[in-house]
Amino acid sequence: MRTIYINGNVITVDEGMPIAEAVVVNKGKIAFVGSTEDALKYKGIFTKVLNLEGKTMLPGMIDGHSHFFYNSLVESFMVNLGAPPLGDITSIEDIIVKFKRFITDNNIKPGSTVIGMGVDESLLKEGRLPTRADLDRVSTENGIYAVHETGSVGVVT
Repeated sequence: MRTIYINGNVITVDEGMPIAEAVVVNKGKIAFVGSTEDALKYKGIFTKVLNLEGKTMLPGMIDGHSHFFYNSLVESFMVNLGAPPLGDITSIEDIIVKFKRFITDNNIKPGSTVIGMGVDESLLKEGRLPTRADLDRVSTENGIYAVHETGSVGVVT
């Protein structure tokens, strides 16, 4: 199925042509972006033509499995355990230091759990996730939870 979107204000996110009038979508893929006149050259007998009537069309994103919620929490309430460029962690020792600093800087009381997000063992000097013994070096009075960058695995004390 082919659909032509015409007479719009199409934001392309392309420096070479930041704004266009029309988009042609063929079998779920963008086939053309440009003028309404040129887009209509793609019209066939079964083509659906949608008039945007001057409205704005923006690029979209479909992401069936993401962790936007976790990422927003990292910025507000969690320890950022990400490797560069998202963070500054390159070793397990960095993780320990970062957790300790967070506990001190935020006056975290004993018995509270501290969560860090973003560990990626493939980017750590040691090439492994931290162990319970590693996290016990942070604190034995607080729960310490180091969550993998996927959000699907973690190490907890």
